[in-house]
Amino acid sequence: MPKNAVESDLLRSQTLFLSLKQPDSFIGFETGNNTVIQLLLQKNAMWWLELLDTSKPKAIGTQINIPMAERAIELIYSGDVNLIRFKAEYPFLQWKEVSSERS
Repeated sequence: MPKNAVESDLLRSQTLFLSLKQPDSFIGFETGNNTVIQLLLQKNAMWWLELLDTSKPKAIGTQINIPMAERAIELIYSGDVNLIRFKAEYPFLQWKEVSSERS
């Protein structure tokens, strides 16, 4: 586990997420099977949601707002570890492939 990583539950993750105010702040979730989900606060007060398979050199990501980010966290803790339900709830989002070096 990385040095700053902690085991967490939904409430603690929501509290941590809401405390992030500086651009480039982020919260990440290791969901198993080489899957990591990250939320990065951007300079425009939007969030970059990224889904990484750590065994591959690429990831996918999309820009979302705060309510969508909060929903993503809820879904992660309800078992949506690959964002399948999240993508179904927000089919209009445009996912982009990015190099995992960015993450």
